[in-house]
Amino acid sequence: MLALIDQLLARDCAFALYRLPGRLHDCLCMQLDGGIRELVSLSEPAISQAGFVIAPFAAHAAPLCFIADELEGCLPCASAFPPLSTAPLPAMLQGRAAYAQLFAGYHEAVSRDESLRKIVLARAEDVVVDAASFSLARAYLTSAQRSPHACTALLHSGVTGSWLCSSPEILLRGVSDHWESVALAGTQLVGGCWDEKNRVEQACVAEYSREVMDRAQINYIERPADTLRAGAIEHLCTRFDIEMPAARVAELVSKLHPTPAISGYPADAARSFLSAHPDLDRAYYSGYLGAYHAGISAELFVTLRCMQVSSDVARLYAGGGILAQSEEENEWQETQLKMQGMRSLLA
Repeated sequence: MLALIDQLLARDCAFALYRLPGRLHDCLCMQLDGGIRELVSLSEPAISQAGFVIAPFAAHAAPLCFIADELEGCLPCASAFPPLSTAPLPAMLQGRAAYAQLFAGYHEAVSRDESLRKIVLARAEDVVVDAASFSLARAYLTSAQRSPHACTALLHSGVTGSWLCSSPEILLRGVSDHWESVALAGTQLVGGCWDEKNRVEQACVAEYSREVMDRAQINYIERPADTLRAGAIEHLCTRFDIEMPAARVAELVSKLHPTPAISGYPADAARSFLSAHPDLDRAYYSGYLGAYHAGISAELFVTLRCMQVSSDVARLYAGGGILAQSEEENEWQETQLKMQGMRSLLA
């Protein structure tokens, strides 16, 4: 299968390959017509059949859906797919000095405005790869094996380009009337002690989840906050067990996304600030992705650890919550830690 995926990438074919947490097998959605479906919302009849969805950070932008073509017998060879046309990654400049300048502006905002408690500052870093020897399919498999409790996905299309993603953060997962969501934030190396800044940052995300479900009159049980390990780092998380009909999944997802874990808190104020003072074109970083079957089941995850790959460049993404207690050097180092998992796949 790895050889087939590399051939599909070389030919520029549309597909989504993914492995869900705790599973040993991979799922592959291949679009023989070379296209994917743009959705107005997750409730559209267009996804009455199972598929894989990916949505960008921008809440107003349309999610995309890869729906598996009906294939008979063995998998087709790459030549069965028509070639697509994709553009190289646009130039992006955001080095150490630019990050420090953005941090200063974000930190000033949360320090002087008591109504704005947290803003998430994202950054990206380009790494040159050896196109002759680097296998994105092999990187996908390595990532899935290293992080069995994350959703790992490799997807490509003429609309999205190539993305490799690995995320342990559940936006919404379940089937029928039983669902789970996770409020996740705060980052440290495994085995550390959580400081006040990280606890406050995570509490904002949990508070927002409560607010959304209370306003929507959705029944839930909140579990005590615990630690979630993701490779060499760990996060604080609060889990919510939710009771609601599957017909309300699209509604709840639209209210939760983007969560304070990727935008800030209070949510409306943070989104307004980011709109007026953008950090970078996040594209699909800090959006959401996962398996989805409208009205039946969903396993959707916030797109955290990820990279966008062109022929010779891998663009790594990471971000961190800026609070009044934040220090620039610590926040920069946190993004370095978050990028390390994807960076190690490029060796």
